[in-house]
Amino acid sequence: MKKIVSLILVAVMLFAFASCGEKEFAIKYKNTVMTEPEYSYWFSTLKTQMLATYNNGIDSEDFWSSVTEDGLTYEEILTDSVNTQIASILVSTELFDEYGLSLTDANIEAIDADIADKLDHIGSRSEMNEELGKFGLNIDILREVYINSAKVSAVREYLFGSAGINAPTNEDIAAYFADNYRAIKMVVIYTGIEITTDDEGNYVYDESGNLKTVKLSDEEKATKAMLVEAVVDAIESGADIDECIKEFSEVDYTEYPNGFFISRDSAYSYGSDVVDAAWSMEIGDVAATSDDVMTFIIYREEMPEYSSLTSSELELVSDMKSTMINEMINEMYAPLIEKVAKNEDILGKFDINEAHKNSYY
Repeated sequence: MKKIVSLILVAVMLFAFASCGEKEFAIKYKNTVMTEPEYSYWFSTLKTQMLATYNNGIDSEDFWSSVTEDGLTYEEILTDSVNTQIASILVSTELFDEYGLSLTDANIEAIDADIADKLDHIGSRSEMNEELGKFGLNIDILREVYINSAKVSAVREYLFGSAGINAPTNEDIAAYFADNYRAIKMVVIYTGIEITTDDEGNYVYDESGNLKTVKLSDEEKATKAMLVEAVVDAIESGADIDECIKEFSEVDYTEYPNGFFISRDSAYSYGSDVVDAAWSMEIGDVAATSDDVMTFIIYREEMPEYSSLTSSELELVSDMKSTMINEMINEMYAPLIEKVAKNEDILGKFDINEAHKNSYY
């Protein structure tokens, strides 16, 4: 009987020792765990990136509680997006091991140099650890985070880099351009303001470097509205769009003689009204969309072949390949992310309203 009891005690002790060695996870995928401090780091970092994209970097309760066209708040939508991205990071870290990848000495040296620079900037380890404490981190954990981030980049390069096993071909890129972009030209007329100029016709700027403007009177607005209508009628009647841009546009687009390429993700650059118009028009259609400042008269052009784009036009779609690869990763990772285990006790502590912004570490 004593022997049986002893065996049971040994088994209990072995289990206890094994449990002590395991990290409590916030999320887990196969053999890879993300602890609460690392999850906290990514939650704050990705929150900051979301704010930069959707609300000019401003962290406010009004933004988080505002309701989107989908009937959900930004808090709900972006919390879900942040958690999906964090799960994607975890999956990449696991795949790094499964693919048998490794970081180079140069990778590690760059990470240590980055941390050393930050340490020099802030002054001492204790001060830096105090700063990192806002995100549940310390310097050693930050180094682990940076190493895992480098692993994510390595997996992306292994899969979709120029020599990657799933790298998009030139034909893939050309097809993506044709399917996901619209070509437009624009005449822009200031229908709400007038830009201030000096006696020589040069723009005048305020102390903050912004253009000085004055609001138009109701009579001036009416005159501009008539001009917009006349330009739209002229283009619809067959007037040359390039001549109309040259004669009437109050924004100089001579640098882009072949127009612009608009994707669904271009709202941040061009405004959602311009994007919506571009995607609702047929080739040769004309549309006008206005805000308090200006009116965009939009003409939809036929799409050129990707292979014919000039160097300046390629700059307009410089993010396209990265976006394309992101979509390929999302498609590949979607079924894997569904298998990520979540520790709701830990995840429940995080509120995107209250999380600290992290744009430095």
